[in-house]
Amino acid sequence: MRLRSRRTRALALGAASAVLVGLASLAYLHVQIPLPRALQPGPSPPPQLTATEFDDVAYDFLSPSVGWALDLRNDTVGDSGHFWILKTTDGARHWQTIFQGTFSSAAQGHIVFFDRLHGFAYLDREGPAVVYSTVDGGAHWIRLPVPPVTFGAVTFADAEAGWILADPSGGEGGAATAIYTTTDGGASWFREADPPGFTAGLEMRNRNEGWLGSGGDVPAVLLTTDGGVSWRERRLPSGPGATFACSSSVMLVPGDGVIALASCKSGPSEQVESSDGGLTWTPLPTPPPDNTSWDRTSFIDSQNWWTMTGGALWKSADGGQTWKDYGLQLDDWEYIPHAFDLSHAWAQLVHTGPNPSRLSGLAMTSDGGIHWTQVNAPRP
Repeated sequence: MRLRSRRTRALALGAASAVLVGLASLAYLHVQIPLPRALQPGPSPPPQLTATEFDDVAYDFLSPSVGWALDLRNDTVGDSGHFWILKTTDGARHWQTIFQGTFSSAAQGHIVFFDRLHGFAYLDREGPAVVYSTVDGGAHWIRLPVPPVTFGAVTFADAEAGWILADPSGGEGGAATAIYTTTDGGASWFREADPPGFTAGLEMRNRNEGWLGSGGDVPAVLLTTDGGVSWRERRLPSGPGATFACSSSVMLVPGDGVIALASCKSGPSEQVESSDGGLTWTPLPTPPPDNTSWDRTSFIDSQNWWTMTGGALWKSADGGQTWKDYGLQLDDWEYIPHAFDLSHAWAQLVHTGPNPSRLSGLAMTSDGGIHWTQVNAPRP
């Protein structure tokens, strides 16, 4: 009986060895071995879009892998709704809900992180805004005490320094003319001297330098070099007749550059750039195909800029003086790109097909925007 058992075991081991040798030989010869039907991988699921047509999502990514999303759902009576903050650490393959809450009036969300720990999420509303902060990557969020005013803009230069451009009348026919500052991460706020005239579009480069668009009889922007304590007018080089009912906005370029976009009722619109604090201005050509492309422009550094319109990616390597076409995405999505470097970027997708949907998507590229791969949008 023992001899028979040993013989059976030897035959089994020999058969297994023969199978292994055979498989090794096939592998060496690069022969594809079909898997049993039950073991064959199924088709990859399509990337998920936002959950409903009422979801408005804001994103911020520190890298192609790590990012956060603020999802606002305006789907209840009275323009109120719910919001969720979500996080991904695997390039949007998976999203984890890390915070949720409600708001009581129409809102637009913004989220910004300065590193893996420190970030802010804020909801601009028809009434006073709601601002939250985190110091642990989003595991815990604190609602900050903010002035009871209608906000025109909220911006932070780092985890401690922040500014609010507000309407001190509370929305009762006033304008965004008041500046509030914080140097302790939003725990306390102080009102500074009002900037002159009507203002809009606050952009802060660091704790000291900031810019405001403005309105008046001549095209101009406003500059602060002391963190919003005082402001100086910087007039733009308008052409003949470019006066009366002028308005302007600003965009910051990495380094020292600032772009001013201005239009006047009695003159042509203009777009100019300065790198010396607005003392001199250089004309900029319109990005292709038209000036709406400024809304979808991403600045990698002072020279390398991207913009996308209608799925077409255009790049500039000389600070916006010339542009080159780098390809077209034929998928009925409008891409709003945000580049990390010359190769990697993410883009929010807005549907623009023959039957457009308000569902939005998300895409990544690792080859400079030649190819984009859709990834998952958060679905709280």
